[in-house]
Amino acid sequence: MKILLITLLTFLSSNVSLAKTNMPPHIHGEDLVGFLMEDFNDDGALDKAVLVRGNEDVDLYIYLSDDSGEMKLVVYNSGIVWSGIMYGTVPSLTQHPKTKSIILEAGNQAIGRGRWIQKLTISYRDDEFVVSGFTHESYDTLDPENSHSCDYNLLTGKAVVDKKPAKLIKKHITLEDWDQALLPEVCIQ
Repeated sequence: MKILLITLLTFLSSNVSLAKTNMPPHIHGEDLVGFLMEDFNDDGALDKAVLVRGNEDVDLYIYLSDDSGEMKLVVYNSGIVWSGIMYGTVPSLTQHPKTKSIILEAGNQAIGRGRWIQKLTISYRDDEFVVSGFTHESYDTLDPENSHSCDYNLLTGKAVVDKKPAKLIKKHITLEDWDQALLPEVCIQ
């Protein structure tokens, strides 16, 4: 609990970084959906990713520590994923233990019969954040045969669609430019 409080205070005290950009000038604590503090760019310093509630979605802010230890906003994506307000519908952030990539998970595991989960893998490559992977699984709680899955490595084009290997187009999409509409239709059925 103490670490969580210190991390939250660190985040809230660093809003000055936002004021120096053309991003929203202030984030209110009640709009904070999630955050992750890890070393994303392998420089030995802690960085942070922050999810902030929008209307029916969340915005993602990523900060990197500079040489003086101050965190600077380096990338922002507005409305990156859908968000509900109850358990099973609120997005979360984790870090892949080996690659240090950020995993942004969103979905609906709580409401209605159409359930789904989506994961964006966000990697730091060549001094920028890119969306390197997209995973989507959906199913109907009343019709178990009605399901769909897509696991797509955007950097290689390799995919598994409905449990079958597939070759899709390689894509280089920066986090700033990410929009789900850029995906092949087979991945977003």
